[in-house]
Amino acid sequence: MKPKHVLALTIAALLSACGPGVGGTGRPAESREFVSQAGAQPVPVCSASWAGMLNCQPPVLNTSAVAVDHPGTTKIQYASDSSGKPEWVLSFEGNKLSLEGGCPRVSYTAEWGQVGSAAPLYFGGYLNAKLIQPVLATGTVKVLPPSNLDSVPGLQLELRGEDGQLLTLLQLQKLSGNTSNPRNCP
Repeated sequence: MKPKHVLALTIAALLSACGPGVGGTGRPAESREFVSQAGAQPVPVCSASWAGMLNCQPPVLNTSAVAVDHPGTTKIQYASDSSGKPEWVLSFEGNKLSLEGGCPRVSYTAEWGQVGSAAPLYFGGYLNAKLIQPVLATGTVKVLPPSNLDSVPGLQLELRGEDGQLLTLLQLQKLSGNTSNPRNCP
């Protein structure tokens, strides 16, 4: 084999061995993997104190129910603004959430879970332009009171890294009608 072919094969092998996701497998990390990594157990998001902001059917009657026993919420979205292409879009579906937006792009996918008797949180993978693969981050959600301009309450999403560092803090409003995607970066 010629030296340039050996070099090309070596580079191809190295590039194929790396990839997004856990362990360089080339597959994206699943939110359930981050719940497990944090030592948490999945719980139904419809048992959250702010579940009234979701589309939960049926309501959770037993808060000790296992997440797989409750379907969670039907898809509902919140955004940083009501334009056709907001900067940030937060989607809830089932017992999971996904956040995408910002420039450079940030993404977060997570599942609602609980460690022991601690307050439930979202446990998931946070990815930004500085990272090669997602890192564990926790997300808390709070209801914001309605502003003077409208009578609709919003949500606040706070994402923190494993070390407690604040990664993202957003105030979002419910989108009505069609689903939306975040605007593209220039």
